[in-house]
Amino acid sequence: MPLTIKNIDHTTYCSLIADNISVFSTPAWAKMFGDKLQFGGIFEDGQKLVAGFYYYYDTKAGIPFYHCPPYTPHNGFICKLSSKNFAAQHGEIKRLMAQTATFFDKLSRKGIVRTSFPCEIGDMQPFIWDKFKVIPQYTYRIPLEQSIEDIQSKMLAERRNDIKKAIKDGMECELNHDLELIKNMNERMFQKKSVTASPVYLEKILSEFACSTNSYSYVSRYKGEVISTVFCIYDAHTAYYLLGSNDEANKHSGGGALTLWHAIEHAKNAGLKLFDFEGSMIKPVEKYFRGFGGGLTPYYAAVKAPLLLEMLLKFQKRELF
Repeated sequence: MPLTIKNIDHTTYCSLIADNISVFSTPAWAKMFGDKLQFGGIFEDGQKLVAGFYYYYDTKAGIPFYHCPPYTPHNGFICKLSSKNFAAQHGEIKRLMAQTATFFDKLSRKGIVRTSFPCEIGDMQPFIWDKFKVIPQYTYRIPLEQSIEDIQSKMLAERRNDIKKAIKDGMECELNHDLELIKNMNERMFQKKSVTASPVYLEKILSEFACSTNSYSYVSRYKGEVISTVFCIYDAHTAYYLLGSNDEANKHSGGGALTLWHAIEHAKNAGLKLFDFEGSMIKPVEKYFRGFGGGLTPYYAAVKAPLLLEMLLKFQKRELF
């Protein structure tokens, strides 16, 4: 049967997910982005919805830019497979990804496309065949169904020692309910490190999205001063490390490790199955996250733009083009 892609609304997109909805696909998350967040649905024979995804429309220097929403790791691609046969399922996914590649290829004729897929989607051949540059990206994930002792045993001794030193030195780490503190700490860190971040969506996440049923945060204090914060969001299965900050003026080698460890413990005690570091592509950050013993997990981005624009972008963003 032929496949077609149509614009759909968020409610229709969510009908594909049922009870297994990712926190990045919930109404509360989607609402923050307004009309800039667009949803596409793949229909079989023009009627049956079999797959869906989303993208964020923006401009850079007046050029259309289609990408994942800010603070969102992927495009929410989800599909319903009709076959129970292993090989036939691969064929279905191939057809759906080919249709998705065709859709994004049309957008790439207008501007820049950069879209990432969830970790569960590994077949990027249709995008390669459509001349996209496919880029592997990585995150670390800790399975939480193992015991606390097993999680700790897989950590680097250096990371365990950081945590022990923080406790020995009298550092206090506690569940935090002051999201203004989280915002201020992260804004200061972004400014000092010249990190490009969206202050608008940082504000929206902490003031409009965050609540006790989708997020939590921890704060560590040393000698009465806040030195480290961690903010996580979660769904029924996974906690995602979304924001973290450290006070450069009051450093302690164990501050960040203690705060992050409490966030991991919290996710386990809440009955979640995974703790996801939500991307680990910056070299020193990757090294630090690796020390917590999670499994290195790939996911893929597809990038494309009009040829002349791609050639110009190679000079500034060679790693992407």
